[in-house]
Amino acid sequence: VRPHKTQNPAQAGDGNLLVRDNSSQLCADCHALRTHSSQYSSAAYGNRTVNCRDCHTPHETRNIYLIREQIPTPADGLKDVVLYNLNSLATGTGVGLCETCHTQTIRYKSAGHDPGANGHNVGANCSACHKHQEGFKKAVTSCNTCHNDPPQKGNHYLHYTGAEPTVYGDVTNGSTAAAYKFFCGKCHSGTHQNDTTHDGATAAAAKVVQVIFDATTAPQNPGAAYAVGTAQPPEQNASGLWFSWSNGTCNNLYCHSNAAPRTPAARTGHLTEYKSPRWMDIATSPNCTACHQGAAAYANMVYNAATNPGALSDAHWKHAAGDRYNLGCQRCHNATVGNNTTVSDKSKHVDGLKNVAFDNTGVFNNTGGSYNAAFQCANTYCHSNGQSLTPPFGSSTSAAWNAVAPLACDSCHAGNAANTNKMASGKHAQHINNAAVLGANYKCSQCHFNTTSAATDTIAGYANHVNGVKDVAFDTSGGKTNGTGPNWTSPGTCANVYCHSSGQATPTYRTVPSWAAAGTVLNCKTCHGTETGGLWGEPRYASGGPNLNNSNSHAKHVGAAAGTANCGLCHPATADNNGALMTNTATHTNGLREVAPGGAATFTYAAGKTCNNVSCHNNAGGVVWGQTAASSLPTCLSCHGAAADTND
Repeated sequence: VRPHKTQNPAQAGDGNLLVRDNSSQLCADCHALRTHSSQYSSAAYGNRTVNCRDCHTPHETRNIYLIREQIPTPADGLKDVVLYNLNSLATGTGVGLCETCHTQTIRYKSAGHDPGANGHNVGANCSACHKHQEGFKKAVTSCNTCHNDPPQKGNHYLHYTGAEPTVYGDVTNGSTAAAYKFFCGKCHSGTHQNDTTHDGATAAAAKVVQVIFDATTAPQNPGAAYAVGTAQPPEQNASGLWFSWSNGTCNNLYCHSNAAPRTPAARTGHLTEYKSPRWMDIATSPNCTACHQGAAAYANMVYNAATNPGALSDAHWKHAAGDRYNLGCQRCHNATVGNNTTVSDKSKHVDGLKNVAFDNTGVFNNTGGSYNAAFQCANTYCHSNGQSLTPPFGSSTSAAWNAVAPLACDSCHAGNAANTNKMASGKHAQHINNAAVLGANYKCSQCHFNTTSAATDTIAGYANHVNGVKDVAFDTSGGKTNGTGPNWTSPGTCANVYCHSSGQATPTYRTVPSWAAAGTVLNCKTCHGTETGGLWGEPRYASGGPNLNNSNSHAKHVGAAAGTANCGLCHPATADNNGALMTNTATHTNGLREVAPGGAATFTYAAGKTCNNVSCHNNAGGVVWGQTAASSLPTCLSCHGAAADTND
């Protein structure tokens, strides 16, 4: 038996309603419907509770659906209701069911409260859109139902491009490679239609668009705020509502910041620097440096608490500075950017993450590289031993990105003799860790003069380091004279270099073994003293005469017996009398020919390669090195001419 008795024959019943009490429980037993309580519809006009029996009655009504002929309203007491068909739910006269209680809505208010329809769906069935199942809340199938989605004002189009969202309050970051797609809730979190001060019926009473930033989903924006700016003309939406907005500024947003640089833990002043873009001032997408810094001179990128508190993280300075390695952003953020000014994948930008992905452009391929949770790069050419241009690069792991101390040479490849790990590839060991033979270990700058500093043996020519090339350039400081033509040929041979020469002011260059050749041991006679008759490495070329490049008198000063090499008598800083180089000497292969008395010898060395007061010449003077003219050569009497020196 149907319990309802109505004016509608199709809904006829016997008039008997099985009411157990005066509550709405019996209704809910059969009808899966919601009441018009604020819990189900909206709290925009305050909280309210509505029961089934507030609008429905089992007895004495001519209205369809057992709607009462008089309903108690919250503002005006009992009000008459006439409902003989569904097209009279709201009539604009104030007596329709949907009008009876309304006093704050934009249209269809109760009699005495400007009940006009304001042009909204006159004569239509309200329940077609405002369904009982949803508590008579407007069933929004698309955000475009009320306003443009996204709105066309300001810079919405820069923040959201794509299919319109259908769920209000969605905080998803749905950005794609081609476009940013921040759903409405990212900037209007929980603010839908909650301006109850304005009814939006006219431009003068336009509802205020509220901006509240989401702090729950990346990119999170806790503490962010929108500062109201210059008021703009109100905008009317598709359903007639008016909204007001302003050209304000966004403040303290991660989205418009330097992305919280990863800095040393001990530093407390390094700021996450926020920009404050004005909503209407940017005609196109801002460039990278509008939010975080870009490449500049090293001195201008370094953190300074007073002048540059929002600097990029420390490691960026060395990697990106124009006067350091000058690496483009794409070298380490290849999945995000295409160069220093273009974001290539917007889904990986402004996402709360520091996306590290290596590229394969330039002279080396880093696509096999990785970046771990300890902020370390691994398997990259940049932090490898430099022996290969293609991956894999082995166990090349860098220091943590936020480490304070700079890397030493031997953290990637080995270093000089002062480093823990000493370079040993090719002939490095014979040059940088061979003081017993060379007299002193060579610095890196001896052969990589354009890359390393001669003073400190640290990187000075950044363009020649981590460039995919083994840059060989020989030190020509002091009197070191290299010959013409190539000094280094592939696959690895030195030629015309002073350090493998006769050592003269204008030297004769020696043939140098291949850099990769094994087993070759050089000694003094390999470079000077190569001529027939040489004993210790003393030059034996024929003298060209006094004060010339090839002046030579070594053969007359050197003996064959042990201890008579006599190098130490005239070159005590370089070698001893047994022909061995002095330990840690700085006078070997330095481009000079240092002559000074040593051991038991005394003399003065003057211009023109002349010795005076020479003890081994009985303190005679005017002894000229390399003299060949018979009339000028010393005789016995040159030293033993005095009467006391004569042996009978």
